[in-house]
Amino acid sequence: IATSFSENSRNFRAGVEFGKGLRIDDVVGDTPMVAEGVHTVRALVAMLDAKHPDLDLPITREVHAVIYAAKPPLEAISDLMRRPYKEER
Repeated sequence: IATSFSENSRNFRAGVEFGKGLRIDDVVGDTPMVAEGVHTVRALVAMLDAKHPDLDLPITREVHAVIYAAKPPLEAISDLMRRPYKEER
């Protein structure tokens, strides 16, 4: 919960900066503090691509696109909201 809502959380602060449209180099930069989620989403997508390419994790993939492909956050949200309805498992 703290990671999601606390302004003291490194992941929260990184997310706010990505939401403003900053790039990874600007967000991570030279800071000694690590926002673990930035590295975790890259590792998770690499694992998905290698071992579970059919597993559909759209939020994870959109977060990855915002962080590592400089996708505009509003475009990522729009793409998520325009997904066709389907049963989730």
